[in-house]
Amino acid sequence: MVVDLGKKKCACGRWEITGMSCKHDVAAIWNFQANDSARGRPKYWVHDVYKLDTWHKTYMYTIMPVNSRDMWSKSVEPTTLVAPKKIATAGRPKKNRRKGFDEKESTSYNGKLSRKGKPVQCSGCKEFGHNVRGCKTNPHGIWKWY
Repeated sequence: MVVDLGKKKCACGRWEITGMSCKHDVAAIWNFQANDSARGRPKYWVHDVYKLDTWHKTYMYTIMPVNSRDMWSKSVEPTTLVAPKKIATAGRPKKNRRKGFDEKESTSYNGKLSRKGKPVQCSGCKEFGHNVRGCKTNPHGIWKWY
């Protein structure tokens, strides 16, 4: 990987994104340290966000807690919210609510179960796979019920 310590950039891109050195940068910094360079100290290469001085500057101001709601001063602004006027839309209103995309379609319709996926049964010979109009045992589809 190509490391440019002057610009604090590495070819892997981690240093630019996070501000922390990657393993390639650390190897180059150790090379500085091995040659007794002042730039080989880790504090020189760490982003200012991760230093203790920045943390102290961030939290040096204190925020006092707020008293309870009973002790708040009354506002002169109106506090009641008025609902917007209802505008009638065109067309007949929907009878049922619109279901979300993650909701499963109901298996019942007006209290009746769906026949979807259920095999067809002949009412004449009581066999599955056809109805009375396609029955082979009674070719005319006529059944006499005595």
